[in-house]
Amino acid sequence: MSALCVLGACVAGLTVDPSWASAPVSRVVVTLGTEAVDQSIVKGKVLLLPLFQRGYLGLATTTGLRKYVDDVVVRDELLSLFAAEQKLAEREPNRSQIERAYSNATLRQVRDQVGRATSIPIEDVTAYYEAHRSLYEAPERILVWRVLLASREEARALLEVFKKSVTVESFRSSAREKSLDKASYLRGGDLGFLEPDGTSHYAGLKVDPALSRAASVVKDGELVPTPIPEGENFAVIWRRGTVPAQKRKVDEVASQIRDVLWKERTEVVAKTLLSELRKEHVRFVRDDVLTRLELPPIEGPPPPPSASAR
Repeated sequence: MSALCVLGACVAGLTVDPSWASAPVSRVVVTLGTEAVDQSIVKGKVLLLPLFQRGYLGLATTTGLRKYVDDVVVRDELLSLFAAEQKLAEREPNRSQIERAYSNATLRQVRDQVGRATSIPIEDVTAYYEAHRSLYEAPERILVWRVLLASREEARALLEVFKKSVTVESFRSSAREKSLDKASYLRGGDLGFLEPDGTSHYAGLKVDPALSRAASVVKDGELVPTPIPEGENFAVIWRRGTVPAQKRKVDEVASQIRDVLWKERTEVVAKTLLSELRKEHVRFVRDDVLTRLELPPIEGPPPPPSASAR
């Protein structure tokens, strides 16, 4: 296997010009054994390069093109021929990598079919915004700390102490020592930022909305002046901070929504294509053969149990 000839005349006939795309020409540039590299292959490789790189390599000149053919095109083709002779495509991990390359190329074609995210019309963006308005609007949220006590008298007594002097450490210490709410006492009574309905920014935590209402009538850094009934118990509340209400307009989140819609549409097209390909090509999967597959032991922690095993 060797490069038998490099046809300088053919190289000289190449030009780095966009008109190539509308006027394809097939001329042999290089012959490698029984393989021929024609002008269209060289053109395709050159057009994949960014303009600054074409200029850096001097591809507008015969000398630059000849060097590019020698250093890149011939090199790639020779290595490809050698790989074919050695049947490298049939070996692992090469075979899997080639399959992955085909898979990624197909997904790129799917994305091209969907088009660019910027091409999604504003009408679609607005419709998504209206259907998911809660994602772009948020009510005021108040950071609330609370000590939960069994009786109103006990809560009043602690509140009087705090009214004279309260610090972060003293409040947290009281919460750890006295609060009946064992879900929050280790956080020093911190309930997180509460929405008006009592939902906290802490995952899974929701408290009596009365706590949010009570905290809303005082300022940041102030104690609620009276104990607040909470079920059979009473809460001492300290308002620690506020996140103002937020409302982002559709034009402020349009690019974000376009990205979401583009991903959704790309996924739909990809899943549709896969479904059609499965129907056409997948016949059956032999689980009995898989059970007989011998693999080396896996070092490290065992995988998590499957959902069906829980």
